[in-house]
Amino acid sequence: MHGSWVVEYQDGSFLAQYDAEHPTAIDGEVPYRAINWANVARVRFESQVATGSFDIPEPDPGYAWSLRSRHWMRPGGTTMSAFMIVASRAGQEVRDDTVDYVLFWFPDGTTHETPLFNSPDASQYGSGLVHGIQRSLMPATGQLMVTSDAVSS
Repeated sequence: MHGSWVVEYQDGSFLAQYDAEHPTAIDGEVPYRAINWANVARVRFESQVATGSFDIPEPDPGYAWSLRSRHWMRPGGTTMSAFMIVASRAGQEVRDDTVDYVLFWFPDGTTHETPLFNSPDASQYGSGLVHGIQRSLMPATGQLMVTSDAVSS
């Protein structure tokens, strides 16, 4: 499985990962830095078996959106990528302590939301996916509120 991304801008125009005509394309692939996040309306991911479309809201004050990826080596030497839509502190290096939100999208259509840039759950899922091991992955991390009521006698 292999995934790719397409960005739809607010004016209806598109930027695709594979566009040899784009002025910043390197060997036919457009780098993430070419995305104009101030005008992005949504990001779409596609693979042979799944698609996902995600609306991009205005970031919280002091934060910025970016697109990243994680890669896993398959047996045989090819790689599989998971794309990540990341909200992190504007102007700072992206790492766990500067990230507010990450949405992982895997080419099998699985998504995982987390506040961790280096999510161990996503790493484990990706490793299992490339080795044909079925693993479960919670779609959201840290998003559940647990309450308890107790009556004393």
